[in-house]
Amino acid sequence: MASRTKKEIAAATQELLREKPLHKITVKEITQKCDLTRNSFYYHFDDIYDVVNYIFEDEVEGIVAKYVDNEDWEAGFLSGINYLYENRDMIYHIYRTVQHENIDTYLGNIMDSVVYELIDHLDVPENLSEESKKITALVYRSAFAGVIQQWIHDDMATPPEAVAVLCDEIFRATVLPILTSSQKALDILSIDRLIK
Repeated sequence: MASRTKKEIAAATQELLREKPLHKITVKEITQKCDLTRNSFYYHFDDIYDVVNYIFEDEVEGIVAKYVDNEDWEAGFLSGINYLYENRDMIYHIYRTVQHENIDTYLGNIMDSVVYELIDHLDVPENLSEESKKITALVYRSAFAGVIQQWIHDDMATPPEAVAVLCDEIFRATVLPILTSSQKALDILSIDRLIK
């Protein structure tokens, strides 16, 4: 029951976000749309921004569950940006407010899950540490989130498939050199620590 109520609140919020900016939506509008009381809303969420976080977390979970064991990372990435594209009115209404970090977090979570899993499936040198993989995943998280932020800023003019292919080509051409370089840097840092 509680999960269904949360989903109803999220769906009502998404519907309103397609019509107007986040900062113009009230709890009263959300509760009226799904025929709930304010107490029900506050039982499940702290505020409207908490609902937006929930919407993105729910979407990320779905994408990660579908692609986490799949080596076709481009499909997972494309699924994530297709969600943004298909919900662009809602995304613009969030992105153009002070709360656009919800979108940044959404992108980061997809990157963390999908990219880290792909790195884990690569044929990499045996001496590669977990720390090196984490650093490399962070590099791609930042790079690809930046690409997507610019894409949103440019009104998503480029088709999502083209963005996914571009990021996939960049990833495949650079991932092994970045992994190797990050491991070398970590090894040098370990040697420096031993010298001191």
